[in-house]
Amino acid sequence: MLGHSNAGKTTYLTAAYYAMQHDPRIFQISAGRRDHRRLMRSGRVLAAGRGYPPPSDARSVHEFVASRDGIDPVEISWIDHRGGAAVAKTADGQARRLQEDLSAADAVLLFGDAERLVGHTHSQREIDTLVPMLLRAFGDRGGSSTIPFAVLITKVDALGDALDELRPALHRPFTALMDGVRRAEWAVARSFEVACGPSARNVVEPLLWIMQAVIDDRIDTHYTGLDASLATMRTKVAEDKVSARFRAHVNGVPTGQAIVRGELEKAIGALAALRPLHTVARELAAALAHLGAVEPDGAPEGGQHQAVPS
Repeated sequence: MLGHSNAGKTTYLTAAYYAMQHDPRIFQISAGRRDHRRLMRSGRVLAAGRGYPPPSDARSVHEFVASRDGIDPVEISWIDHRGGAAVAKTADGQARRLQEDLSAADAVLLFGDAERLVGHTHSQREIDTLVPMLLRAFGDRGGSSTIPFAVLITKVDALGDALDELRPALHRPFTALMDGVRRAEWAVARSFEVACGPSARNVVEPLLWIMQAVIDDRIDTHYTGLDASLATMRTKVAEDKVSARFRAHVNGVPTGQAIVRGELEKAIGALAALRPLHTVARELAAALAHLGAVEPDGAPEGGQHQAVPS
C-alpha cells in the first residue's frame, strides 16, 4: 500500500478486513488471532463512526490468508508503507525497502485522499513522484505475471454533493499511471472511489478486483502449461518410431511414449485446476458487475453504496 500522508491506508485495511468478516464475498480473509482481534475491535469503532485507527508511522507487514472451497489458499503479505515514504528524504532505508517490496509485489494499492487531491498541491506532487517510480520498478522487473494496480481515492464521502463536479480533478493525478498501464502488457489498473466508516462505499471491491486479476493470471498460466503439454505430446507422438524407442532404451532416457504419458498427466492436472478457477472467476465477475465499465482514465462509470455492518 502506497500513498501520500494521511491518505487513509490504515483505515482502509481495517475497514476491508472488518467488512469481509461480515460479507465474505467469495473469499474468506483470516488473520492471526492477535491481529484478528485488533482489526475487529478497530473495525467496530470505525463502522460506528466513533473514531479512526492511527496512521502508520513506519513500514508494517500484515499477514492474511484468502481461502474458499475448491482452490488452494492464497497467502497475502499486506505491506503498508507510511505516508510519503516514497518521497521522504531520510536515512533509515525506507526508499531501499520500498524498492525491494516493489520488486517482489504481486499487486499495488495506491491511495489518494479526495480532499487533499483537490486542495493540496503537495499531495498531488507526492502522487506525481510515486507514479513514474511504480511504472519504472515494474517495467524493469519483467516477468510473465500481470500486476494489478488498484487506485483508491479515499474519503469521497467528505466531498458530499461536490463529488460529481470534482471527479475529473480527483482522477487527473493518476492519468500517467493509467496511460502507462494501457501501454504495458504486464499490468491492469482501475480506480475506486472509496469511503470507510458508517457510510462505507467500495470497501471490498478493490480487493475482489485484485483477486480477479490474480485468478485470471492463474488461469492463463494453466492454459499456457496445457498448450505446452499438448505441443510436446504432438511432437513425441510423431517421433515415436521403433528406432527412436530403441535409442532411448540404449541411452537410458525416457521413450516418447513415457514422455507423452507424463505430459498427459500434466494436462489432466491443468484441466482439473482450471475448473474451480473458472468458477471463482465467474463469481468475481458477477460480484463486480455493478461497478460498470472502466473509462479511459481508469475510473469506473459508477459504483454502488456498500454498507458495512456495525
